[in-house]
Amino acid sequence: MARNIGFLKYWTLESIPNFVMASPVLIVSLVGLYRYVQSRTSLPNIALPLVIQHAVMTFLLIFQSHTQIALRVVSTDPVFWWLLTDIAYKKDDRGLTRTGKMWIWWTVIWGSVSIVLWAGHYPPA
Repeated sequence: MARNIGFLKYWTLESIPNFVMASPVLIVSLVGLYRYVQSRTSLPNIALPLVIQHAVMTFLLIFQSHTQIALRVVSTDPVFWWLLTDIAYKKDDRGLTRTGKMWIWWTVIWGSVSIVLWAGHYPPA
């Protein structure tokens, strides 16, 4: 196995399944943060310190933590849900966007799979 430098020690071929499992929450976080920076109208200015904390946490989870932690930590952060709401709903007719529909399907599928995994004490439990 090749040696990895400290902050990229989880970036190996063996970790690809873990990155795939955590990718929905990490992608929503990164896209939401990008959209927030592009147009700071999605959240009030008073939320800026929380958004900064969420950005730092997201980058720490990507580069310094095991990816399974992202499934637990990011999904409990209110900023994540604010950013997801901004991405998942259309502004004009208040319907779901394609991303919002994909998120609902991922939540149902991942919720079902994780119940089985947690019950059997398998990762990501």
